Amino acid sequence: MKLTDLAAKRRRFRPLAIGRQFIGEIRKRLGRRTGLKVLRMIEQHRGPLPVAIKRQCDDYAHDVFGDKGHAPWLYAYAASQRVFKEGWIPCSYYNEFVVPEAYTAGDLCHHRHLTRRLLQTDRVPDVGYMLGGKLYNIDFHRVEPTAAAATLFRDHPEIVFKRNRSSRGRGIVKVTPQELCDVRLDRLPDGVFQTLIRPHAAFESLLPERGPTIRFTTVLGPSGKAELRAAHLRVATLKSQFVAPGSGINVSINPHSGCLVEQGYIASTLQPIKHHPDTGFVFSGHPMPNFSAAADHVLRLHDSFPVSKIIGWDVCIDLHGQLQLFEWNLWWPAIRFLETTSGPHFRGLGWEDLWRQPRD
Repeated sequence: MKLTDLAAKRRRFRPLAIGRQFIGEIRKRLGRRTGLKVLRMIEQHRGPLPVAIKRQCDDYAHDVFGDKGHAPWLYAYAASQRVFKEGWIPCSYYNEFVVPEAYTAGDLCHHRHLTRRLLQTDRVPDVGYMLGGKLYNIDFHRVEPTAAAATLFRDHPEIVFKRNRSSRGRGIVKVTPQELCDVRLDRLPDGVFQTLIRPHAAFESLLPERGPTIRFTTVLGPSGKAELRAAHLRVATLKSQFVAPGSGINVSINPHSGCLVEQGYIASTLQPIKHHPDTGFVFSGHPMPNFSAAADHVLRLHDSFPVSKIIGWDVCIDLHGQLQLFEWNLWWPAIRFLETTSGPHFRGLGWEDLWRQPRD
């Protein structure tokens, strides 16, 4: 058997193809409905989308993506930016065609205890791991329950526990030494203990004591090298304890200058704002500390682990100007905010042609 025959056989006999197609159709319909929902939300702030632009979206969805059903997300993007742009990737199309193609090892990022070892970096604020009801230090040496507090809090006055497979800020709790002594460790789910990072002084006026995170979105370009396609700041509000997708404030960062753009957005409603609603902090032109160095670092990390064509990196710039990696999102890093508010960001990657390729 030739290698080409093996590849063809794998394509023809991949199991559960019918089931995946059924699930894919459900996701497609939900994606389109979500696009219309986001459109209505944006129109409340920006006004109705002109009919002429809507027709451009319809034609573009049909001609470029092979299905007019992807137009609702183009409507949402155009309603936000008040103009039609070629090169946008509809979220519904992204979920249907890009995600299955881009992610070959997406499940790895859900196992938080593997991040430090897989990426071979010390820029991860881990202090211990829970695995199978047992506590381990960052070198995977067993720690007895009686020594848990002394080990985890030795050099770190404040820590949090993040459960594996949690997302959007769920499954994250602050931990005190007393709580650690009181709880039965063997009842905790698998996850990671991390130290709370004191953010760079440049963020103090933004929202004191609630450090923001920067989401870098990198892709593997046509050459196979990692490229930075977008970056935005995620900052909490006084109502939210942790920064999480779908809550707080999102503000794009100019990748060339490393400064915040003029307009941010309330994450839950995509309402445009120019200052933080709690502190009055004005976004426009505010520089992100050591932005270029942080961007270069995540690009090196992506190049060192090129198993996914797009990765979302959630980082903090600490008090000393060093990058600290909280999470890396191999599995379904969202493009909704990026494309809606400042896209298109993914030109030249060939994603718009994926629907033309043979599928199961």
